[in-house]
Amino acid sequence: MKIILRVLVVSLALSFINCSTLSVNTDYDKSVSFSGLKTYAWMPAPQKLRDDPRVDWEVLDTRVKSAVEEVLSAKGFSKLTSGKPDFLVGYNVTLDKKAIATTLDSTYAATRPPGWASFDYEEGILMLNIVEADTRKLMWQGRARDEVSFVANPEEKKEQISKAVRGMLENFPPT
Repeated sequence: MKIILRVLVVSLALSFINCSTLSVNTDYDKSVSFSGLKTYAWMPAPQKLRDDPRVDWEVLDTRVKSAVEEVLSAKGFSKLTSGKPDFLVGYNVTLDKKAIATTLDSTYAATRPPGWASFDYEEGILMLNIVEADTRKLMWQGRARDEVSFVANPEEKKEQISKAVRGMLENFPPT
């Protein structure tokens, strides 16, 4: 019975964690005119958490860049590999350990008194920065925050990144 109860409690907690949704927000410099922007290039390599062995940074880099390039291309922007672009795109990724606390009442813990349960998870933040090519002045910034699953399959990880990038760039350029 104790094993069944533990499984039930863990399942309940995981359902709360899985209910967390992607959070996206953006901001931009209102004094900048985005109407003349047509071409972009990538900034030098982003800051990375190379000390975390759970993350394959080369794969992550490819996924982020592919997602950004797909969205920007669909919006009519061209990526330059040589020459002077109108703007530069960069990104940064951070991972933070978070905890979620929930109450357990007699409905879920029939053999235990009501109380609290706490569960840890990893939260990832993907930040996109768009800067003026000449001055490197920040023009626009997007931030996506979501739970990171290290057991998700590659397609799920790719889709999570694509969804975050689409959400951030949905209203880029601002009007």
